[in-house]
Amino acid sequence: MLKPGAHVRLVGDAEMGHLGEPIFRIKYAQLLAATPDRYVLARALFETNRGSVGPFEVASSMKLPGGTNELVELCAAINGLGSGGFPVVKRKVPHVAQVLQRQATLLRQVMPRTIETHTFYGSRPQPGGNEFPALATDLVAQAANSTSQCAKVHCSHEHSVDEAISIVKHTIGIGIVLSLVGWVQSRRRLKGGTAVLTLVDEYGYHDSKVVSAGSETGGRLRVVLHPDVFRHSASGPSTRASSADSCLRMYSTLCAPGSRVQVVGVIGGGAKLAEQGALYASSLRLQRCSLQMRELAFAMECAVDGFLPAEEAAQALCLLPFEEPGGSSREDKSRSLSSLIGADATQRRWLMAEISQRLRGPASRVSHLSEASIDAIALLTGLRGRWPISAEAATPALGPENHTTGSMHPLRAGFSGSWWSRAKRPQILWVSAAVEQIAAKHPAFGLRPLRIVDIGGGKGHLAANLAAQLGESKAQILVVEAESALVKKGRLRAAAQGLRNLDFVEGDASVASTIAGKPDVVVALHACGALTDVALDLASQCGAGFCICMCCPKKHRALEIGGLAPAEWLGIEAPLWNAVLDAAACVGDAATCAQGMHSLAALRAEATARRWQTPEPDSSVAVPMSRVDIAVRVARFPVAYSPSNFCPIGEPVPPYAGNTDKPLCAATGTSEK
Repeated sequence: MLKPGAHVRLVGDAEMGHLGEPIFRIKYAQLLAATPDRYVLARALFETNRGSVGPFEVASSMKLPGGTNELVELCAAINGLGSGGFPVVKRKVPHVAQVLQRQATLLRQVMPRTIETHTFYGSRPQPGGNEFPALATDLVAQAANSTSQCAKVHCSHEHSVDEAISIVKHTIGIGIVLSLVGWVQSRRRLKGGTAVLTLVDEYGYHDSKVVSAGSETGGRLRVVLHPDVFRHSASGPSTRASSADSCLRMYSTLCAPGSRVQVVGVIGGGAKLAEQGALYASSLRLQRCSLQMRELAFAMECAVDGFLPAEEAAQALCLLPFEEPGGSSREDKSRSLSSLIGADATQRRWLMAEISQRLRGPASRVSHLSEASIDAIALLTGLRGRWPISAEAATPALGPENHTTGSMHPLRAGFSGSWWSRAKRPQILWVSAAVEQIAAKHPAFGLRPLRIVDIGGGKGHLAANLAAQLGESKAQILVVEAESALVKKGRLRAAAQGLRNLDFVEGDASVASTIAGKPDVVVALHACGALTDVALDLASQCGAGFCICMCCPKKHRALEIGGLAPAEWLGIEAPLWNAVLDAAACVGDAATCAQGMHSLAALRAEATARRWQTPEPDSSVAVPMSRVDIAVRVARFPVAYSPSNFCPIGEPVPPYAGNTDKPLCAATGTSEK
């Protein structure tokens, strides 16, 4: 809800962050005026229904004439629509959509300054004022020849940002040509097509220390992408764009915060920059793309269309250029630009996810990583070694031909590039394959229907797929879900599909009385936070196989697992648990996030193996197989459709000699001591 254009009151703590800039850590936020956007207003109604925000605050921020009473009526009208957005509201309750449109118009009229939407790729430039007027003829002429002047003393090599700032500071007059390389710290796009980049030598946090703060000049240089310079540049930027203006728009979009660029330009000054100076770019090359999905998608589109040269695109996206003649490749085709040609939207999104992970590192870290988290990750190195990521991941074929997962019902493919086709559907197929392997190894499989419990299963997409795949004779599926609206929809969908072996129960999975009977297999897809521990505790207490997909590590931290706090159930101290959670939730740093999630998965695998109880003998199974033990391992979703989801998996195994009481640890091949 805190989108551009919102008026808010914030309470928190201030500290020094990136490159000495002040950072404000929010402890409390109050929405005074909502963003004048009907989609955001619709989200406010849904969040009010969920209890995430108070009705008085929402009614006041939306400027509703009827106040809280009118808000209550609007919320009642959309109740039962789940977590949809404005398109769902417009289709189901058009009168509410009209109210949202009316209030968005009203809020836009009372805003102090209107935010105008640019027509180029949905960017939102800020009003420009007179800071960058049309450039003088002599400056344009010098900038136009700047590329050919690279042999001069100040352009004989690529400068760092600090070196360039020193040159700018001690230069008398304007017109000196510079070549430099730096990271884009911030970007402003102004009316008239001008873009202003702030370049730094280092970008982001490094072990909780502020970088480049000791620089004499502050470590920042403004680089101006001005239409006059681009139109009159002799050589122009290294691109085959149809015009200088489209080239300027392309680079102003690609040069987002977190990208790294090489710039050649001329020192100049503007009305507000006369004292410090700025570098007006005449040639620009993208060395590393921002890790944000929107910029990655745009860079890939420019590369495929030929606007961004192959060598430049390959370097910026951490790929290889097109394959060499003769069909030979210097590396896997999936890491070559050739993989973009002919790829559908879903395949491109998978490639974007992989590229985004390769681009992430300490420099792209958004959140602060404490010393406690760093120490926790180091402390648990041995534990991760005992529970490595299993190579036996259940990865089904994900091509367009694999649209059905059983003889009864198809699992829809969805539109190419949609969230369903690139993420949700592959995850369902992956978990379904893992559960089928677990079920097939159970000694009662095929002799009676196995009881499979899906914790937090929502509307039952995964459960319906399992019910259809395994059939009534092999499995009975029970979905445990806390939200009544999702339970209602799930039951309607199951009835429409004729799935008589699928049922739903509304309730809290952490309450023992919610689930009657003992399951044979426990499954959860995206069990947020401590809900993963709830599912694993259920499996361990009932002696069931399990496949639990972890996500959102910091959610549901107040849940009790068998009467124990999460850290106590895992067998560790609360400070260590909190430190690992912080590392697992580290945004922007792929390696740290993966280590944190792997540490959590290893802790949970070890706790489950330690607590797992052998179930009572099953009368439907022959005497030699009357006992069931468990082999526990840690798996991980392919990065392409889920970058940070780890899965503790427990598969039934026959009893081994000398292993009559304790479950097997798949990581070591020995029983847990």
